[in-house]
Amino acid sequence: MHGSPLSKYDNRDLWKKYDFRDFGIKGEAYLSMADKGLIYLTDTGRSWGGKHSVRDAMPGARKVPVETTDDLIAWIGSADENAGLYFTVHPERWAPNEVEWAVGSVTDFAVNMGKNLLRKK
Repeated sequence: MHGSPLSKYDNRDLWKKYDFRDFGIKGEAYLSMADKGLIYLTDTGRSWGGKHSVRDAMPGARKVPVETTDDLIAWIGSADENAGLYFTVHPERWAPNEVEWAVGSVTDFAVNMGKNLLRKK
């Protein structure tokens, strides 16, 4: 949807010039659901709250106080919400064993540090 977060290019800019419906596309995951009052949750940067996200966001989405998966589970179990939930999940964040999880975690940590440095410029 957005391309590399460290790239100067954002794939969504294509839809500023073209209408995806002209190409037979029924909907675009972010544009079609924007401003509908959904609660948007993403695992970008290994945090459900989006604190490490550079571009992964939905216009008009509501925020909820979750960061970890345990926070998310607890919130869903206790939430008195009628709003729709919109999840963006990246399969590479969910490893089948501890070694792959550790490698991914270290890689994500390094990328998140890079994102934080770029934001400060």
